[in-house]
Amino acid sequence: MKKINILILFFMIVMFGCATMPERASVDDLTIRRVADVPGFSKDQLFDKAKIWLAENFASSQDVIQYENQEKGTIIGKGSIPHYRAPGLGMLVRVGDLRFTIVINTKDDKIRVTIKDIYVMNFTYGRETPLKRHMKIWKPKLEKSIQDLIAFFSSSQKNENW
Repeated sequence: MKKINILILFFMIVMFGCATMPERASVDDLTIRRVADVPGFSKDQLFDKAKIWLAENFASSQDVIQYENQEKGTIIGKGSIPHYRAPGLGMLVRVGDLRFTIVINTKDDKIRVTIKDIYVMNFTYGRETPLKRHMKIWKPKLEKSIQDLIAFFSSSQKNENW
């Protein structure tokens, strides 16, 4: 009987020891930065158009924009994306939000966009560092948002002559 108990205990230790925790995203994975040339725009024009883009792409630009300084050409905002998990049976359940800080810096003919301080606000567990596998899904979406902002300048220039 003692041998069976020892064998079961050994088996449990081996099985639990083999389990691995999901890998959290590294600091490098949690920061996205792009610099783009936007010829033909002054710092103030880029600043104003960036504010328009925020207003059109977030639920409320007044809630998103936390700091703005036109003289420095800086806008700092907070954004979020709903976070869903599939617990089974093909259903998606919203379990929290992916939250981030967006920093937009403008100067004549250039814009720099940084998305940083990325974390998950889980409805059950609170603030969590995103898993590496989740960042593989979210990073392209965040990068697309930056590309959309940069593309907005060229499309808005075409629409100036209405």
